[in-house]
Amino acid sequence: MRYGAELFLDKVEKGEILRPAALLTHQAALVEDRMTTLEGFLRKGVSLKRVFFPQHGFFQEKQDNMKESSSFFWKGIPFTSLYGERFAPAPEELEGVEVLYYDLQDVGTRIYTFISTLFLLMESLSGRGIELVILDRPDPLGGVEVEGNLVGKEFLSFVGIDSLPMRYALTPGELARLFLKRHRWDLELRVERVQGWSRGVLFGETGRFWIPPSPNMPSPEAALVYPGAVLLEGTNLSEGRGTTRPFEICGAPYLDADLCAMEMNGLALPGVHFLPYRFTPTFNKGCGESVQGVFWRVTDPKLFRPYRTGLALIRTLRGLAPESFRWALPPYEYEKERLPIDILTGGVEGRLFMEGGEGMEELMEADERLFREERAECLLYPEA
Repeated sequence: MRYGAELFLDKVEKGEILRPAALLTHQAALVEDRMTTLEGFLRKGVSLKRVFFPQHGFFQEKQDNMKESSSFFWKGIPFTSLYGERFAPAPEELEGVEVLYYDLQDVGTRIYTFISTLFLLMESLSGRGIELVILDRPDPLGGVEVEGNLVGKEFLSFVGIDSLPMRYALTPGELARLFLKRHRWDLELRVERVQGWSRGVLFGETGRFWIPPSPNMPSPEAALVYPGAVLLEGTNLSEGRGTTRPFEICGAPYLDADLCAMEMNGLALPGVHFLPYRFTPTFNKGCGESVQGVFWRVTDPKLFRPYRTGLALIRTLRGLAPESFRWALPPYEYEKERLPIDILTGGVEGRLFMEGGEGMEELMEADERLFREERAECLLYPEA
């Protein structure tokens, strides 16, 4: 399997005409598993006027909600953040740029803000005469299973930039095609496709090396549970930040680990088993306290439904300690009024389900069906 960036650099070596360019990337975007895409561009002589980077910084050292500095110089190139002070390039930062290359290692989940950066980048390039080239990468979650309700219009945010399900099952290039189809921006879009990848192949099955795209995404295993475990950010339950296995573990000081595991396993959710687990975070929720909860052990990634599992997990743990459980309060990712859990789930229905209501499954199934139909013409890769 070869990434879009690797195929593009092959073309450069064979003499493809290069134009003045900008690059949106970070150090998690590798070529040949031995250098960053940026280093590959510089070695091949691509003229870069500017490098942009997303949330968590170019080096992915920034924790969640930390604001990156707006710019710095490195390797003789200006680097500019698209998270914090503003979220799209300023006109003067694109002066003389004829093509902008996009290459980020993403995780295939709507909440992860790299796709919001892509959306706002495309919107800002509309009508500017600058070509956008997506150097494509596989969906780490396999690109097959669409999962979750669509974000309601009144709940659009930086973690729900468009009406998408939690698992949208698209590569960055395919998602860009969907955005362009929906919004009809005046933009020339080209996708440098991945070679040798088929839908259904998870990142862990590709044999490629994983560099964390953010401090709390240390492995493909964390990315696999993330579409459900991220919902814990909307609660007073620890999602494992401050440990070496964020998102794979969760709990609270007021819970009983054995009871949590017994209740969760009693639900017989597909593709996952829960182990009782105790941990002490070094920062974030539960810092310095003995936290009890569970470890998500995915037994069959193809059957596993992380978003549904996350909804069921919070509903269950809330039921075990209703007097201690709390929904997190605003602000969250620049949203100052709505509850974080409603921003995360894209509406109130998920919260109502986790509080004991019904009807969520019917909503998800209807939205998933609609989205599968819409995304069909944007697909670039066959199923394995």
